[in-house]
Amino acid sequence: MNPQTKDRMSAAGDSAKQATDAGKDAARNVMQAGSDLVHSVTDKASELVDQGKHAVNRLVEGAGDTGEKVQKWAGDAYHVTSKAVTDTTDNAASMIRRYPIPAVLIGFGVGLVIGRLLRA
Repeated sequence: MNPQTKDRMSAAGDSAKQATDAGKDAARNVMQAGSDLVHSVTDKASELVDQGKHAVNRLVEGAGDTGEKVQKWAGDAYHVTSKAVTDTTDNAASMIRRYPIPAVLIGFGVGLVIGRLLRA
């Protein structure tokens, strides 16, 4: 094999490795973004729980117009939760649209892990 052919094969191998590394980096970025999204959802849920606890404490302390207060609290909680869920869903959809291939790969990997766990 002549030196030019070897150089071309080496260059092709290097290009393939770079493409593989770029794919790995993209997958890592999507996984990190997914992890950040999960943390964001968890933090928001914790915040909502705290808001709910504070609202319940206020209701218990001031039991004068309980029916109206509960109705208002339930309406507020519904609107806050609805907004949080909508924002989270929009963020997740945006990430999937931005990184469709890594998102599919992550979904495939999660499915494999769940399948393995269910078999055990």
